[in-house]
Amino acid sequence: MDVSAHLVLAALRRRATHVAPIAPGDGDMTAVALTFGDRTVLAIAFDYGARHGSIGIREADQIVRVFQCARSEGVAIALLLETSGIRVTDGTAGIASLRRVLREAADARLDGLPMLAVVLRCAFGGASILAALCERRLIHPDSLYGMSGPRLIGESVGSARFDAADPAAVRSLLAGDARGGVDGFELVGPDIQAVADGIASWLQSAHVAPLTAANLIHAGSALRNRLTREHLPLTPAATPAGAQLDKFLSALLPGTRVLRQLPDITVVVSDGRPGMRVLALQAPDGTGARSSLALAEALLAPSPPERTVILVDTPGHSATPDEERVVLSDYLAHLALSIRLAHRRGEVVDVVVAGLGGGGIQGALGSGATSVSMAPEARLLVLPPAALRALDKEQRDDEGRLDEALQTGAVDAPFPVAA
Repeated sequence: MDVSAHLVLAALRRRATHVAPIAPGDGDMTAVALTFGDRTVLAIAFDYGARHGSIGIREADQIVRVFQCARSEGVAIALLLETSGIRVTDGTAGIASLRRVLREAADARLDGLPMLAVVLRCAFGGASILAALCERRLIHPDSLYGMSGPRLIGESVGSARFDAADPAAVRSLLAGDARGGVDGFELVGPDIQAVADGIASWLQSAHVAPLTAANLIHAGSALRNRLTREHLPLTPAATPAGAQLDKFLSALLPGTRVLRQLPDITVVVSDGRPGMRVLALQAPDGTGARSSLALAEALLAPSPPERTVILVDTPGHSATPDEERVVLSDYLAHLALSIRLAHRRGEVVDVVVAGLGGGGIQGALGSGATSVSMAPEARLLVLPPAALRALDKEQRDDEGRLDEALQTGAVDAPFPVAA
């Protein structure tokens, strides 16, 4: 039975006591304000028939406008998702689109806006982070959900470890009936009416509940327990601070420096600037759940400094079965919320792309940060190399460079590095 976003939206329209179309601008999304008794929800329906439901520049603008409307009116928002994620063909502008969308969603979540994600056909990449930012997720048993699609995972780890052509292997890792057993997901009935019932039930119990640091610390503990249950390694990766890192540290932290190693992260402080620290994220194979959580925990720790600089050198997120088993999207969403909370309570959190950046990790970092800058020789990758291979694509040599990143809004400023 076809359970598309537009069919679910049609079922909700029939139930509503009042329906008001929303005009968020041009794009493939449909947005409607639906009133049920004394409760109103702004629903955004994706359209998989239009370029696999991907979020292009115009669609990102539509989502941002609907979130802004919901925040100004203090009403709930529901995302009816069937999407491949950010539109790859937008290049660096797609990274900027993800940054804008996740920022609006994180602000809405921190404000306590009731937010529901309904995962129908699929939600991949940045769209899975968007769903994870919601307070609640309903997921259809036949849907697929993850930071990485089957082809990317297979390309990253090899068919012997994960066969993307095996439907049973794909379902056991990414399908809704597998996700339904993970904290944060609620499996919904397979037909349209059951999905509509789930949405209506959520709306009746939804209430405004702003997120606090204590809430996020508690959520982080649950995420750490998930890593332990799934036996994902927590030992620090061997990523020594080399000459490339030292060049940036010299520009940021004069004086005697002290380094401490976390999973894929080097924490650096200096007696020359006691009110500042650097968190250097070096993950050559992609950023995973453990390093995302380590960053969030560092940002949420008591007595933070006035300024935190996150140095980034990673080609994107890690696309492995282990990362999807623990739901990497949840860790990236938690990181985005932690950075945004720090920024909103008056701390300065600056992200500096020192080498490689891009993908979901760049969206999570950039969406919450006070500012994002980029070194002249750095580069943003639209997709990790394995993802490009899986799609039989190559990133042009001129893509993702500083000038383009500034023009699209993926970064805010160049970062000066002494020779």
